[in-house]
Amino acid sequence: MLNFFMPLEIAKKQKKGDFDMPKNIYTVSYYDAHVPMVRLTGKWLKENGINIGDKLKLIQSKNMIILAKLSDREINNLKMEQEIKELKQKLSYLKTINSLNE
Repeated sequence: MLNFFMPLEIAKKQKKGDFDMPKNIYTVSYYDAHVPMVRLTGKWLKENGINIGDKLKLIQSKNMIILAKLSDREINNLKMEQEIKELKQKLSYLKTINSLNE
């Protein structure tokens, strides 16, 4: 059961069993009949370094999820990986076209 979220920087500073009770309890709702959804809102997000437009990564474990803000380096690495993937797909397509023309 999901019951609270904490920024990764805070979670890393905490010792096992040293968590405060959550100030907010979030209920999992549904986007449609078969897709669960969790929406986080509040000034506390900005107070903890999460701003509009930030990219977050999901770290998951049994019965727990952690949302961590991606660094600029991580974002650039992901963009480069995506560009490489797209270039490989284009190259594969061009090789296929070239082999058909031979």
